[in-house]
Amino acid sequence: MSDYYAPAFEVKIEGLTMEADVTRAVIDLSYESSLDTADMVTLRLNNADLRLTDSALFDVGKNVEVYMGYAGNLQPMMLGEITAVNPDFPESGAPTLTVTAYDKSHRMRHNHKLRTFPFASVSLIAAQIAAENLLIPVVDPTPSLFENKTQNSSDMAFLKELAERTFFDVYVNWNRLHFQFPRPQLEAVCLEWGKNLSSFSPRLATSGQAGAISVFDYDQELGQAIVGLVPVISADFDLESLRERLGSAFVEQLINLGTKYVTGQSANSFPDALTLAKAVLSQILEGMFEGHAIDGVTPYRS
Repeated sequence: MSDYYAPAFEVKIEGLTMEADVTRAVIDLSYESSLDTADMVTLRLNNADLRLTDSALFDVGKNVEVYMGYAGNLQPMMLGEITAVNPDFPESGAPTLTVTAYDKSHRMRHNHKLRTFPFASVSLIAAQIAAENLLIPVVDPTPSLFENKTQNSSDMAFLKELAERTFFDVYVNWNRLHFQFPRPQLEAVCLEWGKNLSSFSPRLATSGQAGAISVFDYDQELGQAIVGLVPVISADFDLESLRERLGSAFVEQLINLGTKYVTGQSANSFPDALTLAKAVLSQILEGMFEGHAIDGVTPYRS
């Protein structure tokens, strides 16, 4: 006997669930999540009676909560704000209204700032930026202290720059800004072509890779160069795991690749230069693995 599940959703505007007649007018609801851009929700509604055209319900700037899943088991997907409302009056067929919303990181990606943080740690900077954007900071402490750290970019681009230097993850989830050391994955997700993936195309390449990273800077006060050199074999990566997955020949090829030199990045000390070199090397090695997949999960389970 098979257990069937009915797909369901719930949309709240300013904390209030949409009325039943508005919910019935929903033609489709899509949610897109990305590591590099803000999450997005697109809501398209039937507007045959035109009552939604000038409705204040979907005014730009209002908060939106989206839950998706199966009846009786809805999961929170995104808290964001409406950024665009697009009514459509086609030559044939019923008029529609399309509402677009982005998550709470949207404004942080477009608010370019030029300022300096004097005598502040990375954690304090992240907490301050979270407060400025009305987000709850979820921040791990960092020991390094900058005498003066200049921001000349958007808040999110600046936080990503700081995160790369400290091996941290930075992302916005609901109304929280996370700036943390990566947490271990406690649950394994098994994806298999032909079952829950309709297509899958992985790619493994050494193009653009490096066997070592070298960071150069110069300390004007001490009058000496600051150099940090990190080869892949001493960068705390799990080489045994790489050998198991890729084979010894591939790992040896990776180790024998040339050195990448990094300039234009400030390093306050030799340990700071080493940390920066390891962060750059880690980012480069992540580019070894690429893949594209389409989820083919069906709304029922045997």
